[in-house]
Amino acid sequence: MTTPNSTLLLATAAALVTGTAAFAQAPTLDERYGLEAAKKNMATFKTADGLKVALVAAEPMIQNPTNIEVDPKGRIWAVECLNYRRWMKTRPEGDRVVILEDTDGDGLVDKEKTFYQNPEMTNPLGICVLPQAKGTKVIVSAAPNIWLLTDSDGDDVAEDAKVIFKIGGTWNYDHQVHAAVFGPEGKFYFNAGNSITELFWPDGSIVKDLAGNEITNKGKPYRQGMVYRCDIDLETGKASNVETLGHNFRNNFETCVDSFGTMWQSDNDDDGNKGTRINYVMEFGNYGFTDEMTGAGWGAARTNIEKETPLRHWHLNDPGVVPNLLQTGQGSPTGILINEGSALGPKFTNQVIHCDAGPRTVRAYPVENDGAGYKATMVDILTSSDSWYRASDVAIAPDGSLFVSDWYDPGVGGHNMGDRQPGKIMGRVYRVSAVGSTAKAPVPNVSTAAGAVQALQSPNKPTQYIAWRALHGMGAAAETALLGLWKNENPRLRARALSLLAQIKGSEAKYLSIAVADSDPNLRIAAIRLSGILASTRGFDAKVHAGYLAKLAADPNPQVRRQVAVALYQAKDSAKLWAALAQQHDGKDRWYLEALGIGSIGNEDACFDAWLAAVGTKWNTPAGRDIVWRMRSAKNADYLARIITDAATTDLDRPRYFRAFDFLPASPAKMTVLASLAAAGAGDLTVREALLRLKGLDLAANPDAAKAINTALDRTKDTPAFIDLVRDFRVPNQGPALLATAIAIAQQPAASEAVKMVLKEANAEQVINDALATPKAATVVELLGNSGTPAGLARVEAIVAAGSLKPEIREQAVRALARSQSGAEKLIALARDKKLPATLAPVAGRALRLVEYASLKKDIDELFPVAAAPGGKALSTVADLVKLQGDIAKGRSVFERAESSCVLCHRIGDKGADFGPGLGEIGAKLPKEQIYENIINPSAGLSMGFETTQLTLKDGSTALGIVRSDTRNEVVLALPGGATNRFEKGQIAKREKLTTSMMPSGLNQLLSQDDLVNLVEYLASLKTK
Repeated sequence: MTTPNSTLLLATAAALVTGTAAFAQAPTLDERYGLEAAKKNMATFKTADGLKVALVAAEPMIQNPTNIEVDPKGRIWAVECLNYRRWMKTRPEGDRVVILEDTDGDGLVDKEKTFYQNPEMTNPLGICVLPQAKGTKVIVSAAPNIWLLTDSDGDDVAEDAKVIFKIGGTWNYDHQVHAAVFGPEGKFYFNAGNSITELFWPDGSIVKDLAGNEITNKGKPYRQGMVYRCDIDLETGKASNVETLGHNFRNNFETCVDSFGTMWQSDNDDDGNKGTRINYVMEFGNYGFTDEMTGAGWGAARTNIEKETPLRHWHLNDPGVVPNLLQTGQGSPTGILINEGSALGPKFTNQVIHCDAGPRTVRAYPVENDGAGYKATMVDILTSSDSWYRASDVAIAPDGSLFVSDWYDPGVGGHNMGDRQPGKIMGRVYRVSAVGSTAKAPVPNVSTAAGAVQALQSPNKPTQYIAWRALHGMGAAAETALLGLWKNENPRLRARALSLLAQIKGSEAKYLSIAVADSDPNLRIAAIRLSGILASTRGFDAKVHAGYLAKLAADPNPQVRRQVAVALYQAKDSAKLWAALAQQHDGKDRWYLEALGIGSIGNEDACFDAWLAAVGTKWNTPAGRDIVWRMRSAKNADYLARIITDAATTDLDRPRYFRAFDFLPASPAKMTVLASLAAAGAGDLTVREALLRLKGLDLAANPDAAKAINTALDRTKDTPAFIDLVRDFRVPNQGPALLATAIAIAQQPAASEAVKMVLKEANAEQVINDALATPKAATVVELLGNSGTPAGLARVEAIVAAGSLKPEIREQAVRALARSQSGAEKLIALARDKKLPATLAPVAGRALRLVEYASLKKDIDELFPVAAAPGGKALSTVADLVKLQGDIAKGRSVFERAESSCVLCHRIGDKGADFGPGLGEIGAKLPKEQIYENIINPSAGLSMGFETTQLTLKDGSTALGIVRSDTRNEVVLALPGGATNRFEKGQIAKREKLTTSMMPSGLNQLLSQDDLVNLVEYLASLKTK
């Protein structure tokens, strides 16, 4: 369903526990199930002022709805997803497309009909309903396929199923392909989250888009989640003219397109980082989930890194990243639409409406212009105090009311469904409408141009589709009726008319020329988009299109100029026009700057040259510096250096310009400029940042750079930069300084890298022994264990056996070994060979149970038996635990104490580690029953991005962790406690994604029942402030 934050990798669980607490009431599964329960539950809902909500459908008629649409007859179409992840056999006959109908007009569905059901239709996350003259065609996005289902005889049963696209990647994820939507110009838009690896044609060949790029997530050039546009022949099921309109999203659940052709969508963050966002999708942009150039994760160290995690999450300080419309905090965003009807009142007219299943809300995002882009705020439409309410999608009905589907589950998404018992799986649909509204829209008649134009004005997408199809088929015969709509006061309706008038054969230029001269900037924008689409895929004269761009290049509206800039993407002979647009940048508008960057793609050198020729010596202004920062011409290096060495540039600003070097193409000129900056010695920051980008420089041929390195080494000790310099320039004999630096930055990723380098030094043994004799010995032991290398683990193993060392150091060595699979195997071998001192066995038993080593569990239980839990009583069922009232203050103490191990993996405020999901607002997302479930049964549901990865290295060692970054050259694994370990891909013999969480499932000896109840009470209290 959505990107769930349902997996809590809490290393706190219980199977045999004891304790008492006061009981409180909570509905059982049976009490929640069915129509009458759903009716009763409507009392928990709250709407925005002026709106009302009513129940429309409930289980068993609808179950686990992931996406819905309402057809011109007012019937609800839904895709259901019961077979998902661990529950793939819940419904053996397969998931389905179902039609729900209210035949007696009482507002409640009384008829359901299965349109299509097949075991091969898996993971259905999107539906697009396309009524035909007879029957219906439906596009279902259900990885690993996008299906075209056809009912050609009108009996509401599909008799034909064709595959339009095949999808690469892990298919049974909600981070996969999502719904197709019909656009105003007759094309189809759809998106996919970051589980997609390739987009294939039905024959298995990779789709190549109109830009000439294969559609993969391998960084050539696209990464992570993407947005697409294409044509689809609904008779043959064949797609064509595929475009990649945006990339580098995490899980962009659905896209929507307004009548001007503007795209909007949501995107989810890695769980717990409060980075959920809403995007205006500027065509062909990069949206920053990973490093655009390397693919490194958002948490990887980089120059000019953002100070706040929600901003860091999207690389917003990097050149080439399109800004976010709005960041909404913690959430699990799902379905989205643009409501262009007025039935919900002026506050929600022409606004984006969106579901967020995490905080359990349907919201609107009122949008305002913001320079060349937009900004937005949040207004709740439908909320509920019921912790099972999980809005999954929204749809506008023909009468303008809002339909909301509800997955209805204690968790967010299908990772670990709480209602997974067949016959008890739930789902709901609600209708939100204005207070006092009773009107029902008539079924449209599109047999005449006048009737079709009337239908084209509907707020309902399927009704717009049948109107568009009818009018397009009429051609010139529809012109008079469409001209009437063109004169309407509503610019969105005028845009709908334009999309058809400009496609009447022979009249394209006539109507586009009128539109580009219109007084409404949104219509000028719509005309630019439409002209470009017609020129690229429908035979319109490209020279005429270019003429429109030239005409609007000096438009007074920055959004219009933005669209002109975007339209220059990969355009030939556009440098002079681009330079004219660039000269109008005000030095403040990031939206405009990124549009310029997009427009320069494919012509970077020519555009930069044209701009320099136009501005001459007046380039060094705030606006000019922005252009230099954003552009990716080979000539940029020299101008970046001039800015960096300018006395007016502060040390706070210099990192921004150094970061821009990372996006320039490799060239001798770039290396020469960086070497000059390093040799000039103009400040520690400048020297350090220049040197960090000179990896591989021939120092023998650059004595000034070599001298600069020696100086920089002295000045960067105890910082990650020191480690980078030693590594990149292979500086010998730095063992003591490297280890001292690792100790100083022990909690930072670079520390493990430093220890690996120390272990390769000839005098490594002496360096380590010297450090073990200092008060920092425990830190040294932990760092050796975190290195994960055979040499490091062997040294820790020796410490365990060293009777001469203090007991606390040896205990630390046991815990350090227990942090990795290879280390755990050493502890098991020591115990089996009776070489593990008896005094350390209890420490080992506890430490080995803080991480889930599924393949070692039997050995751990045999060799390290644990004592009975306090009281020896069996843990109550989750249903009974939920009824218990805990103590929040005591629960916080349980979370923070080391022996509970919660803080080993999770962060709440300034307590804990960044390994598993952050839990700072988990109570706003999950009810108590789901928190209990995730603690007791952690492997039942694994969130995307928090799966356990096992690496088998060529040296025979094994590493377990959570992938934090995955680039062409390396994989970075996070370890419990927050440390990270870097592995060059050349070291890796095998890579596996495991089905088990790293959170152990059997920590029954660590908590009493009271501890567990108090802990859950504390977690449930953590809500949005």
